[in-house]
Amino acid sequence: MSEELTKVLKKLEKDRVEFINYDYYKKKGEELVLDSFEYVKEFDYLYLEIVVKLYREIGVDEYNDNNSFNTFSQVDRKWYANWINPDGLSIKIDDILNHKVDSQYIELLKE
Repeated sequence: MSEELTKVLKKLEKDRVEFINYDYYKKKGEELVLDSFEYVKEFDYLYLEIVVKLYREIGVDEYNDNNSFNTFSQVDRKWYANWINPDGLSIKIDDILNHKVDSQYIELLKE
């Protein structure tokens, strides 16, 4: 994991962010904050460094409407990338970065 990526995730952890999307986020113990761009820079960075790189690595068009990326979330101190479509797909960021994404997930993203 790059130093910059580690820095972004540590910042989100320090801020107690449970999940972020482009225009909303939720901090632990607080309500969902809608229509806020407080973490848009972090979201954009994570999206480019994780999701877009994964798409390019497996040969998926990042603009394919069959794939609808949703959020980055933290569960039990582990970060996940989550999609709306394929429905409910959630992949550990560490697995993506270490090229250990389950082949069935890759096939879902390629459909």
